[in-house]
Amino acid sequence: MEGKRNQGVRRKYLTAAAHEVIAKGVPLTERLYVPEPFNEASHPAAAQRRRVKLDILRPVEGRSPLAIVLGEFKAVESTSSGHRVWIRHMPDAPLLVDTKTWKRIEKVFAPLFEARGAAKGCRVTPCDGRADPRAESTPTRSTRPAWC
Repeated sequence: MEGKRNQGVRRKYLTAAAHEVIAKGVPLTERLYVPEPFNEASHPAAAQRRRVKLDILRPVEGRSPLAIVLGEFKAVESTSSGHRVWIRHMPDAPLLVDTKTWKRIEKVFAPLFEARGAAKGCRVTPCDGRADPRAESTPTRSTRPAWC
């Protein structure tokens, strides 16, 4: 696979591997989202598939389900309710993270952010245990993010 690690290839193999993993009695593919490669022509269809896939995150009976979103970190911006984390290939669906969680991310992963800022072309891929691409008014939950 040398030289062929674009988003489509990563998505294909990560999704295939997730089919074989069972977590709490369900296949990991039910809780894993790897963004499709962005394509302007097929963007509306891809956005609809993403909404359907991430619909599992809607609270049910007061419980907030978790999911894993795996993608390349693009940027972060502050909002009144926390932070928006932008993931490459998801230009219209930022992940919402509360301020407390983002401060923890900055502290724990400071060396990665410094390296990313110092070297052009350095990529950071977040693995977020909870993704919430809904409106900014949606309350966010504290998560335990990891960075791959």
